Amino acid sequence: MTRREIERMAKDVVRAGWAQIEGAETFDDMEGNKVQSVFLGTVFALMPSGKFYLPFACSNVAPCPRCKGAGKHSKYPQSCDFCQGTGTREGIEDELMNEALDFEADKF
Repeated sequence: MTRREIERMAKDVVRAGWAQIEGAETFDDMEGNKVQSVFLGTVFALMPSGKFYLPFACSNVAPCPRCKGAGKHSKYPQSCDFCQGTGTREGIEDELMNEALDFEADKF
């Protein structure tokens, strides 16, 4: 999935949430701020990987298709630009999604 596709998905998710906010219940948070919330979906449906990442579980990620999980180019010493040296593209796509969701939500 490309960065542009991820950004488009994030924009759609945030706009769908904004459309639902009308009529949502308002409540006070622990600091006394007025808060409204809507259900957008679970991590399994919203994130590109459809996974939860846990620090102690690394067997549930697929290796990067370009570097085969090595995290670096086979011909060059620098890290793989597709997975940013992590060895898996899934985590990078999810991180891009989180950043895009924050960026879009900040507009509202």
